Amino acid sequence: MHDDLLESFAQGPCDVPWSFTLAADETDDDSTTLVLGGYTTKGQATQVANRVRALAVGARLITVSEGEAGKWEELVAQYRFEEGLR
Repeated sequence: MHDDLLESFAQGPCDVPWSFTLAADETDDDSTTLVLGGYTTKGQATQVANRVRALAVGARLITVSEGEAGKWEELVAQYRFEEGLR
């Protein structure tokens, strides 16, 4: 990963509160899927996906979709906390 991208993630508060988890790849028993969660608008999520896509090595599938309600509650808490810092 590029140092400038890491540095932008390390500075707070975040423009896009984010987290990640790993999930089993449904198409390949030997693979896992990295799932990035962000508390943001669809437009900003697309911009973040484009940044990740630019850094991805090989033929990685990068998609944007709406998360399941209740699945990323820590992002809601992070957003509320960081909004109080601005």
